[in-house]
Amino acid sequence: MRFVKFEPEHLLALRPQEAQRPHLEWMTPEIAELASEHFSFTGYGHNGEMIGCAGLAPVEDGSLVAWAVFGAALLKYRLSVTRAVKAGLDTHAGHRIIAHIHTDHANAARFAEALHFKLIETRSDLHPSGALMHVYVREGA
Repeated sequence: MRFVKFEPEHLLALRPQEAQRPHLEWMTPEIAELASEHFSFTGYGHNGEMIGCAGLAPVEDGSLVAWAVFGAALLKYRLSVTRAVKAGLDTHAGHRIIAHIHTDHANAARFAEALHFKLIETRSDLHPSGALMHVYVREGA
């Protein structure tokens, strides 16, 4: 597996995994451009297939918001992806990091919990569709 700096066109080229596909209205080209200005990366498998894109971006209160979009290849590389994402999070250990996870995406919730995020609340005002989203937080060390 190899990782490269995230570029906006990576997100636009990625075919998201089925569980994320219905909830990506917020991931516009403009948001992808903004995401590329902060800590973010794209992972590729051994055969060149794109596994996913992930990163962190600052929010108004000084926290960071974590984001990730993965393709179907995630399952083959889940251990490598988990290690890479954990390493990225650990480089920002002094920050409060927030993740918004759709309530129907149980695998994403387990992934967040494996990365030491804690569920703090569920809200309906975070996603453009009004969908219920879990708010997970990983406190800075």
